[in-house]
Amino acid sequence: MIRKFIFDERWTDFHGDVPPRKNALDKFLENYKGDKMTIGILKSVHIIEKGKDDKLAENLRVSEIECKCKSSLCNYTLISSLLVMKFQKLRNIMESPITVNSAYRCQSHNLNIGGEFNSYHCKGMAIDLTHPNLDLLESEARKIFPFVLKYDTFIHCDVRDL
Repeated sequence: MIRKFIFDERWTDFHGDVPPRKNALDKFLENYKGDKMTIGILKSVHIIEKGKDDKLAENLRVSEIECKCKSSLCNYTLISSLLVMKFQKLRNIMESPITVNSAYRCQSHNLNIGGEFNSYHCKGMAIDLTHPNLDLLESEARKIFPFVLKYDTFIHCDVRDL
């Protein structure tokens, strides 16, 4: 079940008949309340029921970007349409598979692994990637994403508005 949340608080239903549980939507909106920078860069965020493996782009599936925790409370995935688009653009340029280490994280999982409190991963706006040629991946990602950080074994890319 994939749904698109548009920031005028309307649901566009893609594959179902009701929005996700009210508490999931409330938590989602809390992350964005008053955050005009985020709303400005995001046109929409997909809210996807956890466990679905729909194709988001030519080379990206839901299973690659969903939260890695096993909590029964973590039942959905958020992903920015813009992030998906930029990932696919990077993948097309690289012309070889890119491994997704992490993308969406629920708040609980993010804190358990030592992530930042207000992480872009929790908003569906960040992705950590690795590739055999990490230097090339970083170089090409800097041409596409507004924010890129290189670590020893992966790069962090997000779609924050700088």
